[in-house]
Amino acid sequence: MSRITIACIIASLLAWGHVCAQCPDRLIIADRITALKHSDVSPADQLKELNGNLVSFQKCPLQTDTVFAYLLQRIGALYFIQKDFKNAVNWSLQSIKAEASNPDFNSRTDFNIRVYHYLQMFYDSLHMQRQKMEAADSCINIAMRTNRITDDVLFNISQKVDYSFDVGDYQRCTDYAKIGESITGYSKIKDDSIAYVSGFFNMHVNGLTLMKKFDEAERILYKKIREYEQRNKENHCGVFYNQLAEISTQRHEYDSSILFLNRSLKCNKSIGNQLYCKQSYNNIGFLYQTHLDKPDIALPFFLKALKCRNDKMQDRVADAIETLNIYDNIANVFAARREFDSAYYFYGKAFGQLKKGITEENVLNFSADEFIANKKMQYLTGLIKDKADAYLLEYISTGDTGYIKKSIRTYKIADQVLTRARSEQAETSSGIVWRANARNLYEKAIQACKLSNDENNAFYFFEKSRAALLNDQVAEQRHSSEEEIRRQVQLKKKLEELKNKLDATVPASVRYSDIQKDIYNTIQENDVVSLAIKRRDPLYYRNYIDTSSGSIYSIRAILQNTGSLMEIFYGDSAVYILFVSGKENKLKEIDKNKYDELTATFNRYISDPDLLNAHYDVFLHAARELYVLLFDQIPLTGSRLIISPDGRYFPFESLVSGGNLRSPQFMLYDYAVSYTYSAGYLANDIASNGSAKPFMGMAPVQFASSMRLPVLPGSDASLQKIAYYFKEEKEFIHATATKNNFLDNFFNFRILQLYTHASEGSANEDPRIYFADSSLKLSDIDPVFGGATRLIVLSACETGNGAYLKGEGVFSFNRIFASIGIPSSMVNLWSVDNQAVYSLTELFYKYMVKGLPIDVSLQKAKIEFIKNASKERTMPYYWAAAVIVGRSDAVLPAPASFSGEWLVVIISILLTGCLLYSYFKKK
Repeated sequence: MSRITIACIIASLLAWGHVCAQCPDRLIIADRITALKHSDVSPADQLKELNGNLVSFQKCPLQTDTVFAYLLQRIGALYFIQKDFKNAVNWSLQSIKAEASNPDFNSRTDFNIRVYHYLQMFYDSLHMQRQKMEAADSCINIAMRTNRITDDVLFNISQKVDYSFDVGDYQRCTDYAKIGESITGYSKIKDDSIAYVSGFFNMHVNGLTLMKKFDEAERILYKKIREYEQRNKENHCGVFYNQLAEISTQRHEYDSSILFLNRSLKCNKSIGNQLYCKQSYNNIGFLYQTHLDKPDIALPFFLKALKCRNDKMQDRVADAIETLNIYDNIANVFAARREFDSAYYFYGKAFGQLKKGITEENVLNFSADEFIANKKMQYLTGLIKDKADAYLLEYISTGDTGYIKKSIRTYKIADQVLTRARSEQAETSSGIVWRANARNLYEKAIQACKLSNDENNAFYFFEKSRAALLNDQVAEQRHSSEEEIRRQVQLKKKLEELKNKLDATVPASVRYSDIQKDIYNTIQENDVVSLAIKRRDPLYYRNYIDTSSGSIYSIRAILQNTGSLMEIFYGDSAVYILFVSGKENKLKEIDKNKYDELTATFNRYISDPDLLNAHYDVFLHAARELYVLLFDQIPLTGSRLIISPDGRYFPFESLVSGGNLRSPQFMLYDYAVSYTYSAGYLANDIASNGSAKPFMGMAPVQFASSMRLPVLPGSDASLQKIAYYFKEEKEFIHATATKNNFLDNFFNFRILQLYTHASEGSANEDPRIYFADSSLKLSDIDPVFGGATRLIVLSACETGNGAYLKGEGVFSFNRIFASIGIPSSMVNLWSVDNQAVYSLTELFYKYMVKGLPIDVSLQKAKIEFIKNASKERTMPYYWAAAVIVGRSDAVLPAPASFSGEWLVVIISILLTGCLLYSYFKKK
């Protein structure tokens, strides 16, 4: 080594030593920060001293040091104490940044947990709810990753539980609460953390109850009550009895509800819990008012609830939101008495619990953070809806049209608040609960529109009452990249595997707690992907809301040259029907009892060939009466009719529009009928895939013996006849018609044909499609980016049936395929013999390959089937089961043909050629 090199090294070391000499002593600074933290020195003087230390650190190269991060964090905390929340956040973020660049980052678990815990508190003080939840997530994620559970972590989990409950995501609330219960059961926590254990349990039960999982909630409640009784703490069971009362109310067991509520009140009084007493009195009053229709008995209980004053600082927000609900209930009592001035006064008092002087109009203008900060969102939406009900009732009482206009406007606000809340709910199952609970809102709103002949707003409420979750799924896929879809599919499968493992694991075990942590981390990872989709498109939330319903004008443009749309709303007290055509609208109310009677008779006969054959005249009479009930004085236009049903489908094309018993005129001959989830669904854009192959078909014929399914003889031959129409086609027949071949190929083809068996499922069982080797749960079919499929023909029994969920429709095979981006399906509403299915399906393809719309193709196929059938097979049982659901556009281009213009061109070319040939030949 040369002398020059040695000299340079020595100089560098001396220079580094000189720089480091400018750095403050780390240990002295750390001890001083801690000493100040526990001293009587004022926050202002502490800040002054720590800022001096900060200047020293800024001259030092060791700004990734752990003490530097500690200094920054403490400066942030002191700003918080002085109520300078913005600086508190800024300095905390700088602390996090400094700590993240520290090589010992992963070893400083407690510090990292604490700094994120404080950060969520600082964000909360600024009312920045989204950032607060993100900070809470970071705190919990560090704890889960390092298996370090502290009170700070439990607090943040409880924040996630409460937030999920407040925005109405009851499934996520339940999931988080169960994770909290598991962690507190198998972590070394302080004795005073027992409050978290109780809180997690209560929210677990609340979530289960609101998700209508009553048996499970009841079971764990009775177990918990027995535990408290054994520990001589029965007086602390008030909240449990209150929850049992809610379960009994939901089951319409009102005597039991009153018994449990009185027990709850007794327990709460004995321990002096004013907040719980307030809830008990309020719930007793609500039971008498709403379920027993005794408002005069209810009112004194509401007034007693108001007298329960809670002075605990930590309960003030909870007390205010309960008071909001009490004032709302009192207002409803006065509205029922037609004492409207008093009712509006108390509605105003209820809104005042959110912010002094506001009304429902102001709620729409809340910022995103203000909106999601509201506790118990169901109370707020209920309050707005109740006020709209009061306006409607006052119109009915007085005839003053001003009140009906106020009513419709307020219902619209309630719907928009519901839509906004739905955007905060991550779990579909939670959304389903809210959709069911909102049914009465839409029924009342449509009633108001009918009374005021307001067909445009009626269309709005018809649309918002149906298939909102489906439209949300389609919209999210449209905004997602290929990588995001792929990642969400992976996380969905991972989460399902973890939940299956959890079900097979003993709850009282460390392994159970570990799986719960993995579930939490997977949920959070999926939420990160969803949040990225929303943040990438600043208009996401507007798009989200807009996809819930198309305007009536956009739908009329779609219908301009094709036909009419008929939407049905099946309410608790009435059935409403809205007709929309390219030129006009018509809203009518029909007798619900008569509708129920006629549809029951119609469906009973049409799906039973023996009953239909024996009592054909009875069926025809019901089919004619039902047609008149629905379509009397309705100006249908065009040759196609799109129906958006409410509840289970029935084949409108087999209604009798004319003729007589010997020669009935079925509606089939008047209109090509199809069915859709909502009018807005028709307006969704469909991306084209130019590289798509036209056709893939599957016919297992025989199935694995373990499935015990009958053979489908002739299905392979029928499939081959259909495949003959296509130049590029893929057939899987017999043993090749496997589940994996379906999953690996379906998304590459424009049209899918399945000749197989299916089961519609139940409340506890997913629908399944059967292949030669195994079955496929429909929930296991995942969306594919750029998938080509536009139509799936499910030639299997009862594929159009499924569980009916209020506000969303029938969760059938076609609905599930629509949710992954397949816009059109042909399904069967009941079991039909194989030969009829084969013949009708073959005729359908005969017309579809001509480029006709698929509803017109099916109409022509059915008419030809009837024309060629024996007399018995002309009955609707044999041809009416197959229906088109979703979109009814053509899925194939019309085949090229020579038009008259092309013929002239070709003849001209030939004549020119002949003349030229003759000319040159002469030369």
